[in-house]
Amino acid sequence: MEKFAELFKALGDVHRLNILMLLKNQEMCGCEIFNKINLSQPAISHHLKILKQANLVKSIKEGKLVFYRLDESGIDISQKILADLSYNFKNDNQQIKLSPLRENPNLCEILGMQASICEEEI
Repeated sequence: MEKFAELFKALGDVHRLNILMLLKNQEMCGCEIFNKINLSQPAISHHLKILKQANLVKSIKEGKLVFYRLDESGIDISQKILADLSYNFKNDNQQIKLSPLRENPNLCEILGMQASICEEEI
């Protein structure tokens, strides 16, 4: 589950998505990313750190320069995670399991909750 959280945290920010799109076709130095995205250098470093923690981006240091590129292994794992989530929607033969509350309308009370909790949209 931790990998799910890291992945979705990394993908849950428009700036990080922009960085991934920049790196889609080429590696870039941090200064090149800085020139393309209207953020401060510390903010870009922060976003790159999160992308690296999620294994979506890797860095290669050459002298004083650090180059960034997509991490193929992390991208592959991310695709598998998302494919796993979408499996039920693609498999026409599998029915979505319905909530037990549909079968037993008194389930809220049985679980010790007020019926109003089950009736509210959360």
